[in-house]
Amino acid sequence: MFNSVMFYGIVEGVNDPLKNGRVQVRIHGIHTPNKSQIPSETLHWAMVGMPVTSASVSGVGDTPRLVPGSAVMGMFLDGENFQQPIVMWSVPS
Repeated sequence: MFNSVMFYGIVEGVNDPLKNGRVQVRIHGIHTPNKSQIPSETLHWAMVGMPVTSASVSGVGDTPRLVPGSAVMGMFLDGENFQQPIVMWSVPS
């Protein structure tokens, strides 16, 4: 059974060490806004969903263009374990 959990958050990191277009998101209700308690660099890396018009294969298709401060919505693929976030939409802010 697929038990996803939706989230809203703010992008804080975009320099994915694996160069896969992932972002680090401070998620409301999961992470404290206090960056001294949970530093930005310790946030999980979230995959970024792409439209079906992008192949999303290495070297083919588009690259996510989120920047620090982007408001996003997404879901945790592992439900309430909160370890596998994927960003699905950016939200005007």
